[in-house]
Amino acid sequence: MIEPKINGFKIFVIKVNSRGNWIFVELQAGVGLTGVGEASHGCGFSQASTKDDIIMRHQVERFYRFLEGESPFAVENFRRKAWKEATDAGLPAVTAFSGLEQAMCDLASKSSGVPIYELLGGKVRKKIPVYANINRAIEHRTPDGFAIKAEKAIREGFRSIKIAPFDDFPNLDCSPGEIEAALENGIARIEATRKAIGANVDLMVDCHSKFNRRLGTQVAQLLSGINLHWYEEPVAPEALEDTIEIHRAIPQRLAGGETLFGKEGFGPLCRQNAVDIIMPDVKHCGGIFETKKIALLAESHSIKVSPHNPSGPISMAASAQVASTLNNFEILEHAWGETDWRHHLIHPEEEFTNGILHLSDQPGLGCQLSQRILEQQLTQ
Repeated sequence: MIEPKINGFKIFVIKVNSRGNWIFVELQAGVGLTGVGEASHGCGFSQASTKDDIIMRHQVERFYRFLEGESPFAVENFRRKAWKEATDAGLPAVTAFSGLEQAMCDLASKSSGVPIYELLGGKVRKKIPVYANINRAIEHRTPDGFAIKAEKAIREGFRSIKIAPFDDFPNLDCSPGEIEAALENGIARIEATRKAIGANVDLMVDCHSKFNRRLGTQVAQLLSGINLHWYEEPVAPEALEDTIEIHRAIPQRLAGGETLFGKEGFGPLCRQNAVDIIMPDVKHCGGIFETKKIALLAESHSIKVSPHNPSGPISMAASAQVASTLNNFEILEHAWGETDWRHHLIHPEEEFTNGILHLSDQPGLGCQLSQRILEQQLTQ
């Protein structure tokens, strides 16, 4: 077999909604093969902007220079050469690095005629449980608005729901009255969601690091009767001591780590058992092989893994490939309800049955981008 060499790349920016675009990176090889990765949300998760898309294009170009003429199998060499530069440059850089690494894995496994999971040690499951993160689909952020979307996701077969009811929480230096009103509003959204989905559906709450130690603990205790499946990132995961103290003080399982990079980023959380569930994001943590390394680190500390994935179908496919190989995997995130054409963007089409994603056994990620839908949704 002639070993492929990377000789070009393309970037596709796909218009999704006001909360953010999807960015896909395609690597090309001289033998006519291509591999794809996702580098969405490298400038944050809250809104789309042309400026952010330009930043991400620049970052992909920046890190592609390490790959020109190289084998797609040389993932560790790419890591060795580019890791420090990515680490020092922040979220846009690590997202570009991670997207390119995914594309390398897709290209390498396609050239070998095997799914990516075979390069990771083989799968231990074919059915990947998935939860519906409904947050990015909620236009009317009233308690009823949360409840309506949750009910719809349940009707579509999902048995686990995540919400982020505190996204509009004020700065912590606001008046006590403003803080109290925001707490009441967030808790009302959670209560409405729980009432809508019933007691037998798992409910997760993501706080998006809006609190400090005191508030993070207080909110979890106020929610003790809601029966949360987990309580996510009341403070930033880098705030290790606060995370540890909240973990000790609350009745719920604690999850976090969505934008941490590499084993180095997750090491403190794991070594200190600061959380019950870590959430590496294949788009931000270093890519497919790094997600596997992080999961193995977590397994050595008896910590579960639930990949963060409020993203497009390429990130879903990459995350599922890794999840299929993990003994400590729990459940995978799905950005539910953002578009009505998402499942058409890849072929074979993305399909969920009662909250289960069935893993493809086709080579690479197990899917290809649909050129027809891609061309329809490309930004100008």
